[in-house]
Amino acid sequence: MSNFGAYLVALREKKEMARWAVHRATGVSYGYLSSLEKGDNDPTPEILRKISKGLEVPYFDLLEAAGYVGPDDIDLIKNAIKERFEPLFNNKKIVDLLYDPDVLSILNIINGVKDEAEKEKMVAAIKAIAMGWGR
Repeated sequence: MSNFGAYLVALREKKEMARWAVHRATGVSYGYLSSLEKGDNDPTPEILRKISKGLEVPYFDLLEAAGYVGPDDIDLIKNAIKERFEPLFNNKKIVDLLYDPDVLSILNIINGVKDEAEKEKMVAAIKAIAMGWGR
């Protein structure tokens, strides 16, 4: 079982849900959930988004558990989003903004980035996206 598989099982058990109930809440197929829990598959950010919404857990927590980002990456991204997006979207939750395909694309590639300068470029890209949203 992968680390994410163990995380998903623990999350499901903490919420006292059977796998079929997770399937119904998230729209992720029962078989795919089973393969995630066994560690046979790695979840995509889109699957993580469905799990986040369906189980009402923070998307960032799932991204970290799946290995897409580390704790430092998450803080960097959250700060950039707060700095730029909150004034533009006073009535939206920050996590809702992460469902934008452009932001998801950035999160998809951040996993392999170890260089701080590269991470800063990604933050700049997030800010540029925010500038476009603010128009």
